[in-house]
Amino acid sequence: MVALVAVILTAGVSFAEDQVLYWMVDESAMIDVDGTSVAIKDYLDPSMPNSSSPYIAEPATYYAARIRVTGGGGEDAFLPLYSPGGTIDGSVGVELWDSPSGWGAGIPTGNQSPVNGYSTGTPEYSFIVEIGNVSWDESSGVASWVETVAESAPASYSSLYEANYIARNFDVNPPITEIWTQTSFTAVPEPSSGLLLLVGGGLLLLRRRRAGVT
Repeated sequence: MVALVAVILTAGVSFAEDQVLYWMVDESAMIDVDGTSVAIKDYLDPSMPNSSSPYIAEPATYYAARIRVTGGGGEDAFLPLYSPGGTIDGSVGVELWDSPSGWGAGIPTGNQSPVNGYSTGTPEYSFIVEIGNVSWDESSGVASWVETVAESAPASYSSLYEANYIARNFDVNPPITEIWTQTSFTAVPEPSSGLLLLVGGGLLLLRRRRAGVT
């Protein structure tokens, strides 16, 4: 009996640490562009000629959403994703597309991202939803995150947990109605031509210095 209790307690601890964040992005999201609020679809479509059929271009390009984790005293990371085959890398995110249930990423029941290990840290871990451009190489089957075009304000682990967006992934009835749906984003400005020129000049000067040293 003592051994059985120990096994149950050990399993309980393991399950308690196995947590998942439910999240999605839908067409209700608005992006602040220099003080003007723009609907996310209106913001993304003009810069994506093949947005209705993103895989026509070669290499193909499409928009996706991912979650960046900051804090904890370490480097930034990206939340992985649960899939039918197991956990997959979340750095290239989830595609924003028109599904039968609506436009977005994770419609209608939300994406599931494990958040094990993020409950404690100094400073506290925060989560940021990023919208970005992803390229897809048909020949190699490799997707790459090209650039981030918009991002949400950071939300702390504790705030997401208190709002019931984080649940135990072994729950018989997961709270699929409690899904973190960020609706406010800020456009990430592209580097200005002046900044690019400054960076390019600095790299050229550095190269010349190295050449002089050698």
